[in-house]
Amino acid sequence: IDFRQGPEFKHPAASADVTAAVRWVRLNAGLLEANAGRIGLAGSSSGGHLAMLAGLKPDAAEHRGVPISAEDGSFAVHDEISAAVNFVIALWPVSDPAARYRYARRARIEGLMKGGEAYFGDEAAMWEASIPRIVTAGEAPVLPPLLVVQPGEDSNIPQEMTFDLLRAYQARGGRVDYAYFPGMPNAFGHRQ
Repeated sequence: IDFRQGPEFKHPAASADVTAAVRWVRLNAGLLEANAGRIGLAGSSSGGHLAMLAGLKPDAAEHRGVPISAEDGSFAVHDEISAAVNFVIALWPVSDPAARYRYARRARIEGLMKGGEAYFGDEAAMWEASIPRIVTAGEAPVLPPLLVVQPGEDSNIPQEMTFDLLRAYQARGGRVDYAYFPGMPNAFGHRQ
């Protein structure tokens, strides 16, 4: 899906767009010939973060108010439609934007630092959006089954950040599967 991005838009605009997309699929399931009761999210890198955030907090206040289109072409807010999903697939996800920002600062990876600043604004907003923090604090009303894919040679996503996510999810009783691909670089799954 297309979602709002920084620097023009700030967190939580993008995750609100993801939940709106789930509502759109439910609203238009007949037209799509889709099963509205079986919806999953998949995303890579920051998209993996957005998929997890939308999956963990589907109907949170910050994920409401985005108009969606109906079959008749009209646009309206449909917050009465649940944005809950059955599973999430997160490919090399930025599960903790604050941890990734600190990593990028230590490694002097300017592009990653600027991207985080452009969307979140500051480290406090990054921490607020940390998936391990949300799970550990019990702020997630649901823990959908999660698949995390981690490349072994990923210079953008430190493995320890991913391990923090796995530990937090398991500690709260969430089902999480982890697929590790040694020797693979970031975004290896995008290659044909």
